[in-house]
Amino acid sequence: MLRVDDVHAVKLIMEAANVQYVPGLHHCIADYDSHDCLRGGVILADYWGGSVMMHIAGFRPNWASKALLWAGFDYPFNHLKVKKIFGLVPEYNWRARNLDLHLGFRIECLLSDVFNHQDAPNGMYIMSMTRDECKWLSMPMPKIEFADQRCPIPPLAVMQVAGSA
Repeated sequence: MLRVDDVHAVKLIMEAANVQYVPGLHHCIADYDSHDCLRGGVILADYWGGSVMMHIAGFRPNWASKALLWAGFDYPFNHLKVKKIFGLVPEYNWRARNLDLHLGFRIECLLSDVFNHQDAPNGMYIMSMTRDECKWLSMPMPKIEFADQRCPIPPLAVMQVAGSA
């Protein structure tokens, strides 16, 4: 079951992805199982008109449902009309890097000396996906159950371009 901007999901995904969340400016799409346990989700942040940053976190095995994958990529590409989704992945977080590669993101570059770890790599990957590279847009829309029928995905289009008021 998908939930949009759910406070519980925002807090957990924010902590897992080590990012900040600004209500009204950033948005979260989260997937819960039938026992009301958070499976995983995405936070969309830093919308610049042509691009948006995606932060991803999963909390259970096989957490990425078809509904979450479809909504997580349909919303930025088809509703926000971005050309590119990008993300930042610490070099030491090989699981996140591999997940992003599996989802279809590609590594644009590796920045060095971003962190100051004594016992881990200190780089940061900038990863991206364009609309043409997104394999999830060709999948048929799955059955999506929303926790709150008054708030389906399309009304999230209130997301503002960074720097505008």
